Amino acid sequence: MFKPALAAEALRPFFESRTRVHISRIGDGLYLSDWIAARDYRTIHLHNITAVVSVTNARDHRWRWPQYEMLVPPEHHLFIPALDNLTQDLLVHLEEICDFIDWHLAKPPEPARILPPANRIGSVHQLEHDPNVEVLPQVLIHCQMGVSRSATVMIAYLMRKLGHSMARVLRDVRRKRNINPNVNFLEQLKVWEDTSYQIWADKDNKVPKEAYRVFLQGRAKRLEANGLTGDEPVCLF
Repeated sequence: MFKPALAAEALRPFFESRTRVHISRIGDGLYLSDWIAARDYRTIHLHNITAVVSVTNARDHRWRWPQYEMLVPPEHHLFIPALDNLTQDLLVHLEEICDFIDWHLAKPPEPARILPPANRIGSVHQLEHDPNVEVLPQVLIHCQMGVSRSATVMIAYLMRKLGHSMARVLRDVRRKRNINPNVNFLEQLKVWEDTSYQIWADKDNKVPKEAYRVFLQGRAKRLEANGLTGDEPVCLF
């Protein structure tokens, strides 16, 4: 028997993908997007994306396409394996991510890139440039929906860069995109603020500051309650 409610639910992802905003400009050189935008080399080219931070639990085969690697070489693509759940620790990755973004945004302007016709794409050496147009580097941060994981990373980066509070940056980013970090990530952003964007008390990154230590204790309890250790594989492939 045909059930309209079930049919509508099955079609929900299709309609959502056609109506939601896939990519949003958050600030100078910074974009936030979902998986659909991040894997599309035409979107990457249109917005002059030169580096990508992927905060997901799977790699997309399109990232290895020649036309994609022409625009974002593997060394300009930072992959952070992460799940959108109540036990994922993003704090441990934030310093690396922020340094990666800072390094790319500090680069000087470059001539605008011109993709060759599809039938000529074969190697990175075929990427052409327009010497009459210079563009600044742009960094894209994405997850599956561009709502929770990647939004958390974007907020953390802007907090460190601008020295603003979590509440202020969260409000500012929400003006640019409909985001909703889960409660676990909101707690971590508060820890990020309380530790002044450095969660470790020592140079070897072995002794957590008090706020991070308290967070880790709570995380350990949540993991135990779910029969997990925290060492389970995150990346699907």
